[in-house]
Amino acid sequence: MGLDRIYQAIPATAGLIERAREDAALGEWLGLVPSWFRKGPGGALAPGKPDPGELELWQRVRALLEQQPGLEERNCDLGRSWDQLHYVLSAHRRGEPGSETDALLDMAVRGESLIAEHVRSGQGVPVRYTPPERVAELARVLTPMTWESLEKQCVPDRMEAAGVYKFFASHANEQEWTWLREYFHRFRAFYLTAAEHGNTVLVCTD
Repeated sequence: MGLDRIYQAIPATAGLIERAREDAALGEWLGLVPSWFRKGPGGALAPGKPDPGELELWQRVRALLEQQPGLEERNCDLGRSWDQLHYVLSAHRRGEPGSETDALLDMAVRGESLIAEHVRSGQGVPVRYTPPERVAELARVLTPMTWESLEKQCVPDRMEAAGVYKFFASHANEQEWTWLREYFHRFRAFYLTAAEHGNTVLVCTD
């Protein structure tokens, strides 16, 4: 078992955050939204009679996909490497004094705000989101960043000592850093695209 993290861009006018906040029956399903987007317009609910809140949310997702082709590709799945990426991005995560930029990078990884107490993933982790104006700010911070400026932070013993999630110094090898570099590029590209479209970002950990 483990916690994976995925980021999904959604239109600021979609109303999903607001509906999830006001309707507990719908909000408890919000963590499934990224997986539904990735299935595309032809995706389907699990067999059986869906919960009314689940059905309404799914219908809203389908409508968005039909209105905005390509939205299903506007996501970023970091798997269980989200904390590794956080560590190399932010001095705060490394237990060092940081700047306003580090605070913004923390937000990029974690999401800015909780939605509501009842809006949680299947494993009980709160679903978070970042509004479009902040997404644009995060994109500006990420734009000039390169992997070459970050890879000096890939120090296995320090990462393990810092309690980086699912990271073991004894297992670290060149392949590990190749994957992390790829995750960084996906993460950066995701935020730049979300900002370009004026999107809100949904952060789900499950």
